[in-house]
Amino acid sequence: SGGVCVYAGGFGNHDYDAQAYVDAGCPPHRVFLIDEDSNVSVPGTDVVYRGYAGLLPFLPALFPPVAVLQWDLARAAAAAAAA
Repeated sequence: SGGVCVYAGGFGNHDYDAQAYVDAGCPPHRVFLIDEDSNVSVPGTDVVYRGYAGLLPFLPALFPPVAVLQWDLARAAAAAAAA
């Protein structure tokens, strides 16, 4: 509890899948539901991608390289320590 989520994001077919990823600490904007037509949506938003191919152009922003994520975490830790 209070640690960093070990998942970069999550994909599921049911609301309870999405909730499990959020409960595990995944950022909600990186939790996706896949419907029976292969549309990929972000629960609680109007965001819908037309299959995995529709998601591809957004992957670099949704899942930045680990080095960028580590830099963001270090910056947030430094800001918290300074507060």
